[in-house]
Amino acid sequence: YHCSQLRNPGDIVRIDFRSLYHAVFDPPSTNYSLNHCSPDLYSLVPDNGVVLDIGSRGTEASYSFSSDRLTERGIRLIGLDIEFIEGVMLIADACAVPIKDDNIDFVFCVSVLEYVPIPQQVINEALRVLKPGGYIYLSTPFVFPFHPPPTDLFRFSPDGLRSLAKGFDAI
Repeated sequence: YHCSQLRNPGDIVRIDFRSLYHAVFDPPSTNYSLNHCSPDLYSLVPDNGVVLDIGSRGTEASYSFSSDRLTERGIRLIGLDIEFIEGVMLIADACAVPIKDDNIDFVFCVSVLEYVPIPQQVINEALRVLKPGGYIYLSTPFVFPFHPPPTDLFRFSPDGLRSLAKGFDAI
């Protein structure tokens, strides 16, 4: 509201801050980094490689950063989630991934760590299943509203993610 809309100095001004915020700013996304990735992250996956998408929720790897067609390069996707949703190939707890050591070329963990009780265990599992020289992409919300379900437990700053991923080299 503009000040000229007040009739009396004691009038209460009610502002719809959510509408104002969306009118002025481009609201942050939990996947801001995904929308601004260069190069295409799938270009880091070798032909005939294996991708594990932890917490895939049936996305079937259709992230905005990818223009690459996985099947054309023989890349196999394993979508893992705690419950069955169409497109999920492996129903399992991300803290105990039922995949042998050193079998995965790339792990995606997009907007998952805020929901798990022991985020470090998810990172440890990713490190265990990755082949030597494999990659992990982590994305979590930092300044973002509470958003269950499931239970919304954590927020991670860039430094917090670096601390969780201390077994990896940053690229």
